[in-house]
Amino acid sequence: MAERDVLYLLAMSAYCIAAYFFVKTFAHHIWSYFLAGVLFIPYFIYVGLEMCYGPFLDFLCLIAYAIFVGGVALLLICAKVSWNHFKVLRAFFLLFALTLTAVSVDAFLIEPHWLSVRREQMATTKLSEPLKIAVVADIQTDKITNYERDVFKRIKEYEPDLLLFAGDYIQIYNEKRNEQLAAFNTLLKECGVKPRIGTFVARGDADAPDDWAKWSEGLPFVVRDKTTTFNATKDITVSILSLFDSRFPPYVPPRTENFHIVLGHAPDFALRNPSADLLIAGHTHGGQVKLPFFGALYTLSRVPRDWGGGCWANIGSGAMLCVSRGVGMERECAPRLRFLCRPEIVFIDVTPVEKRQLTSFTN
Repeated sequence: MAERDVLYLLAMSAYCIAAYFFVKTFAHHIWSYFLAGVLFIPYFIYVGLEMCYGPFLDFLCLIAYAIFVGGVALLLICAKVSWNHFKVLRAFFLLFALTLTAVSVDAFLIEPHWLSVRREQMATTKLSEPLKIAVVADIQTDKITNYERDVFKRIKEYEPDLLLFAGDYIQIYNEKRNEQLAAFNTLLKECGVKPRIGTFVARGDADAPDDWAKWSEGLPFVVRDKTTTFNATKDITVSILSLFDSRFPPYVPPRTENFHIVLGHAPDFALRNPSADLLIAGHTHGGQVKLPFFGALYTLSRVPRDWGGGCWANIGSGAMLCVSRGVGMERECAPRLRFLCRPEIVFIDVTPVEKRQLTSFTN
């Protein structure tokens, strides 16, 4: 834990101690409990802004401490002091504290490691045989573990024809970076995943430009940092977008009669309705945090929130968009959590049909 984090927690502790003596002094007045809670909000925001000189995600990490540590402590203090004075109020404080605790256990300990497999399907008149596609986005780890091994174990069991990597692989930039790049390379060599058609790799914004592809050395992958289009087979064309072209899309992929897959890191390129059949992206992590009836809070993308939260959508012009919630989560200084937004790998089954069958299949 960083020194700044310790100081922030000490500041939260100081507030909670002061709040305890305040509500105890005015224990018979309901307003004292709510005043202690209301003042806590501007306090932890102000202290967080004063202590945080890094990126916005650094600030969010401090806010997570305030909510899930300071918030729970303050609620328990209010429950204890109100115990013999207000039965309904103490029940409210206890229930709220238990809810926050349950959310924190799920968000920090359960969901980030609770991998899901999303199965999607589509039909096309451009293929003569079925096509199985595996999509892996935002592995974004700072240490290769059994969790990442399980990802590729599941992919191997699926036996894809195409494996598509949508960016963000190793997110660690200190002296251990080379060790983790090598560990990822070893994992991919040992996992036994051998797509029939091939593996295509795009770069993400968490990938350091000088050595981002080092983990793919010695592997039969098509790895590109610049926008490039390939004919993978006589029926399939794959366009890999550069990071810039996926996020700021002046680029328009070439038209082709083949089944055209466009692979980019960020989904923003889909806003231009490119001429293609299948658009693949990651980057948003599904928001990492979703609220019921609202969806993703923050996606770092210009696409609609429904797309950024992880989607399989017909966006017009016959193109299907797949935005993956990703395998990993934001590292470095960000709070390492997921809530109502499990990590995922995506398997897409593409079925060849005749033109007269396409409408009924889609319906």
